[in-house]
Amino acid sequence: GVDMRVRPSWLRLRPGETRRFAVVFNRRTATLGKPAQGYLSWSGSSHEVRMPVVVTPRAMSMRREASGSGETGSVALRGVSGLDGTVDVHASGLVPAKPVGLTLEPGRFDRRSPRTDADTARFAVDVQPGSRALRIELQGRATDHVDLHLYREGRLVASATGRGDEVLTRVEPEPGRYEVYVSSVVAENRSTTTSQLYTWVLPRQERDNLSLPQSVPLRAGEPFKVRLGWSRLDATARWFGEVRYGASGRRTFVTIN
Repeated sequence: GVDMRVRPSWLRLRPGETRRFAVVFNRRTATLGKPAQGYLSWSGSSHEVRMPVVVTPRAMSMRREASGSGETGSVALRGVSGLDGTVDVHASGLVPAKPVGLTLEPGRFDRRSPRTDADTARFAVDVQPGSRALRIELQGRATDHVDLHLYREGRLVASATGRGDEVLTRVEPEPGRYEVYVSSVVAENRSTTTSQLYTWVLPRQERDNLSLPQSVPLRAGEPFKVRLGWSRLDATARWFGEVRYGASGRRTFVTIN
């Protein structure tokens, strides 16, 4: 269900030489989202090289994250289409979050029995039915090690561990009461870690601070873009939203600083 063309169709190689070639795929009847298998062969006077090929056709390819800045502005969301036609564009947000400053002492965090103390802070987040996304972001020094842990009704559902900034995102999250634990692991100054926590819950509906086209034309294999604009944002907050593209299942999360 996928046509495959090779450019160039022949190569001349001396012993030890390397040449590049391009393979162009064109979906015909293959099912979107399902891997299609095949192979291509290079045949010489005395050798044959057979290369397995697996491709998964997609309705489109889009960047998962985009960012912008300013109280008023715009950003171009760029992608490549796998289909001809048009796609409806939908948005949720933008919603604000103001930073919560944290200063913690390094210590040990028990995932099975979390508790707050000098090395750990806890925050509650209520997610209503129909929410599009839950995003938690922790910004800190690149040399510090601070972890994020997300619980829902007492059960650990996600963690983000490492140095520097951490991000947790839950798409179409189950409604309920969530708890965010921020735990300090290593401080570069051997005393305390400092960081800022942001939390967003995206509602299903679009807000009046966001503008974008209702639909965009698509041509298979060609790039396209969606111009996303915003206005009258509070400069003391960071803003978060998402853009969805028809029934493709693709989305772009947008953060405005």
